[in-house]
Amino acid sequence: MPRLNVEVIDESGGLLETRPDSWLVEKLYIYRSVAGRRLDMPDYVWSMD
Repeated sequence: MPRLNVEVIDESGGLLETRPDSWLVEKLYIYRSVAGRRLDMPDYVWSMD
C-alpha cells in the first residue's frame, strides 16, 4: 500500500535492530501519510521499510 508507515516503539531503550524476531513489540503504529516517513523520530522508534 503506498505511503504506509509502520513504526515499532520501545520506550525501554536499546537498539531495536538487534532484537530477535521472537521479541514482543511494546507499541506498533500503522498509518498512511501523504508526506512519507517522519524525520523527527526519537531513538526508541524504529520505522520499518
